[in-house]
Amino acid sequence: MDENLSVKGGQGDARIASLNALAVAKEHLGDLDRLKNFVKLTVLIATTEQFTEHAPVADGASDLFVQIFSRDPGHVRLVYGVQSLPVGAPVIVETIFDTLNAKAAIWAIAEIFEERGCKLPVIVSGTITDLSGRTLTGQTVEAFLTSILHAEPLVVGLNCALGPMEMRPYVEEMARLAPCYVSAYPNAGLPDPLSPTGFPETPESMAPLLRDWASNGWLNIVGGCCGTTPAHIRAIAAAVRDCPPRIISSEAMGRARDAESSLQTVA
Repeated sequence: MDENLSVKGGQGDARIASLNALAVAKEHLGDLDRLKNFVKLTVLIATTEQFTEHAPVADGASDLFVQIFSRDPGHVRLVYGVQSLPVGAPVIVETIFDTLNAKAAIWAIAEIFEERGCKLPVIVSGTITDLSGRTLTGQTVEAFLTSILHAEPLVVGLNCALGPMEMRPYVEEMARLAPCYVSAYPNAGLPDPLSPTGFPETPESMAPLLRDWASNGWLNIVGGCCGTTPAHIRAIAAAVRDCPPRIISSEAMGRARDAESSLQTVA
């Protein structure tokens, strides 16, 4: 990587640094120390207010890079890549197929917070890849949740891979277990090459499915991932507007304390 790149170089250097970090990270996925250093680089870029444009990286690399909410007031959008981070905005690690990579990102985020003398809310979102109910590396929802709770996330949730009908039982389980706020943003169904958009769910068909989750008290944040459009998001927002947000149960808090105690005993 070019050592002359710096945050002061502006958007161009941010893009080059992010793309270089991605290329090297792909070659060193088994080397967590190196991966942690490159994730730290992207966090440093993201937490520098001089950048106002995101530095795009390859689609599908989001579990390697920290991502953030957009700056537009009243509008939430998840991006693949690195974007400038407004003061107080949350840091997001999402589309997690491999929890070990996510833990490296969480470690890097904690170190950046310590170095910069600040701490921002952290949102963590995993991906259940198929109807087995597991991540690509074999973790159940409960195992994934237990693996990342040490980060004390403000929100934990699920996104990508599955449509609302397939993701439903796993969102329900996350809502039952999580001792923090819960998010969900499924795809617009499973990929369908015969559909005009590549995905079968329209705004009109998807919004009622997510309203069901919200009315059951499972959600604090809801949205859409692959195949969703601004029209989908508007329809979902309208559908859930009068639903009460999920309340964190004392039972979930108790389970989290028990899990933490068990991990400390093993350590």
